[in-house]
Amino acid sequence: MLHLLLNNNIFSWFGVSLINIREGRGKYKSKTVDFKIKHGGKIKIMIPDDIDDIDRAVGSGARDIVNYSGLIMRTTISFQDGNWLKIVLKHGEAMWPRVRDKFEVRNGLPEYKLQGFVISTMQRLFRSWKAQLQVIYSSYDNDKD
Repeated sequence: MLHLLLNNNIFSWFGVSLINIREGRGKYKSKTVDFKIKHGGKIKIMIPDDIDDIDRAVGSGARDIVNYSGLIMRTTISFQDGNWLKIVLKHGEAMWPRVRDKFEVRNGLPEYKLQGFVISTMQRLFRSWKAQLQVIYSSYDNDKD
């Protein structure tokens, strides 16, 4: 096996393919969520009720629900489904129970507040994901590259 060092990245030559060995961050796999609910129960999150818009969660479970919502969104939807409204209509009933089974609101707010928060978070993450892919793929001259 031949190893190359280019720009502080280690490349290994396996047969005919060149594989970049990454260090640092990788795909989110929900290990922290699975660990926290291993013995049953749900992760409790706090959504402030003093404001009308429900675009944020606070507390120890806030990062977990955002990361997990992104994982559910990326593994469920396809860009071929169209805009966000069509995606929610097609996949909303499949995505929501997966989040509801692992999280609950701590301060006694109704479930629709949590559902609204999850849907708005997924929409924000969807737009961000599309923008990241646009940046990556716009650097190519044509579809063949």
